Amino acid sequence: MPKVGPVETWIDLTDVSPPFISFRTTFVFEADGAVLTSDSTLRFRSRAEIGHSLEAAGFLVHEVRDAPDRPGRELVFVARRRDAGHGDEAAAVEAVDAVERDLAAYYEQEAGDRAGRALDPRR
Repeated sequence: MPKVGPVETWIDLTDVSPPFISFRTTFVFEADGAVLTSDSTLRFRSRAEIGHSLEAAGFLVHEVRDAPDRPGRELVFVARRRDAGHGDEAAAVEAVDAVERDLAAYYEQEAGDRAGRALDPRR
């Protein structure tokens, strides 16, 4: 890590109680031996649960897609406010398409940067 020195990290799974998964991330700083931990819990909601939550919040789900960088592993919900006009649906879908293209380009660049750092850790 620039200006800090090497940092060793690992993740330990601490609990699996669907729909929750808990884990601890540990960071060990080589320079002084300091150890930091971060405990996290993620909730994995079903497609139906997310759709119901959106509808309860006043949205209509227009479409559900695969995330561009994680097909089959993550969903993108395209929704609009229930009181929004119907004439701008095509524009909203095009805006989501543009965001997905930008995300895909970003993740592609990140993958290239990570590969470069693996080859030259000074980057």
